[in-house]
Amino acid sequence: MEEFAETARQLNGRPGVVGIEANLCCSNAANRGLLFGGNPATSYDVIAAVREVVDPGLPVYAKLTPDTARSPRSRLASRPGRTACP
Repeated sequence: MEEFAETARQLNGRPGVVGIEANLCCSNAANRGLLFGGNPATSYDVIAAVREVVDPGLPVYAKLTPDTARSPRSRLASRPGRTACP
């Protein structure tokens, strides 16, 4: 999670950056290689951590796998700032 937030912090305010996409489809080495997007609480925590370090007006998107894109998991990931998913 820290890597997502640190990368977002570094990109925040840079010219040409119009949004941040958190790739929650990638494996989470700290969690036995499971996908971040497969765990609603972890997805929420990642997006919340990113949202916390970027300007409030900068959109933050959660990139999810097709099997989670319209599930309750996606709605949970979108809560911190409501810019990730419908």
